[in-house]
Amino acid sequence: MRYIFNNLANINAYALPLAAFFILISTSLTNVFFLISVIIGLIICIKKKEYSVLYEKKFLLFSILIYLALLISYIYTIADNSDVFLVLKKYIKFIYIPFIYYYIKKYKNENLIIKFFIYGSTFVLFLSYVKYFNIFDFNLLYELTSIIQFNYTKYNIIETHAVIFQNYIISGIIICFLCYINLILGINNKSILNYLISLFSFIFIIFMNDSRTSYIIISLLLIFIFYKYFFERKIIFFITSIIVFSFLMLSPFSDNLTDRISKINEDVVKIYNNDFDSSVGLRYGWVLCGISNIKNNPFLGNGVGSYKKLSNNCIDTKDVNLNDTFISNNPHNEFVSLSTQIGLAGLFLYVIFLFNLYLDSKNNILAQGAFIIIFISSIFNSAIYDNILGLFIVLIIGITHQKNVGYPMLGKHNNKIFS
Repeated sequence: MRYIFNNLANINAYALPLAAFFILISTSLTNVFFLISVIIGLIICIKKKEYSVLYEKKFLLFSILIYLALLISYIYTIADNSDVFLVLKKYIKFIYIPFIYYYIKKYKNENLIIKFFIYGSTFVLFLSYVKYFNIFDFNLLYELTSIIQFNYTKYNIIETHAVIFQNYIISGIIICFLCYINLILGINNKSILNYLISLFSFIFIIFMNDSRTSYIIISLLLIFIFYKYFFERKIIFFITSIIVFSFLMLSPFSDNLTDRISKINEDVVKIYNNDFDSSVGLRYGWVLCGISNIKNNPFLGNGVGSYKKLSNNCIDTKDVNLNDTFISNNPHNEFVSLSTQIGLAGLFLYVIFLFNLYLDSKNNILAQGAFIIIFISSIFNSAIYDNILGLFIVLIIGITHQKNVGYPMLGKHNNKIFS
């Protein structure tokens, strides 16, 4: 019996690493393995009665409080029940955070999770280059995965130049972390392989992918890394950076970057002419609605799931050339989303949650990078609301805020990946 139990424990330790592996490959498998990990963490917590660990770090407590505030706001919400249940299901990831953190702490498998993440994401990165250079017809792959129900790929993903199974925003943000963590591994372990993965990740983000959010994130991450590691050798850093960037700008990859930059200028001009029919225009309209919602109901908000109903009334979509895409529960800004639903009180809880993440990340370069990703994603996307992006954020919070992440661990499920 003990042998069976020990083997079951070993299997349980691989649930979250498998979620990390599939995060860019299969939405359904990622959700399944995440849910299994949360259930395992919940069962162990109840069995051992270690409830205090769920709030041993302040950001864990505030993640629970945010979800409780959403639940309580059901009492006064103006939203339909269908929108309420949808939003509560989306934001359940706030409850995932403490249980995933606890799961990793018990199994001490954070380094194993990082390894699986690198394996899976690097595999997808490789496929992205294959797709970008038309080496293989990916329509065959999409048809096959659809037939065997392994993964359903949306048409807007199939039509892109480089992303494989997730959209360009999600792919860009996750590959940013892949670039970041491999650069740190390369520096610490003097590993050429990690340097190469980081370089190819950077090229993908800047020159092959269309996510402007990931442009901002990777820029901040690289500035942060070079400040941490190369500040004393800044002249060498600047010369090397200029040479590498100049080479890339003269390469065929540069067309995508220049196109996206010019697109931003076009979107701003359209907004000035009262035309919001663009990515930037939509976000601008959602922010305007969010400001209006706070003014009308500042303290407690309009209740869980209310943003969609309010977005239908705050702007005359015909006047600004918008269609039904604008009417959504996802304003692509976590601050706007939460402040509309649970008011300034909820916004305060989320800001304190982020602030405590920042405080807990001091002297931890992985957690500091994770904070940059979470903060920027919260400004330009509904970071927790989104399915895969939210799970990714739960994952990086769980692994980067462990006490000894990246260092040799006594746990049998960890292997040394940082020197």
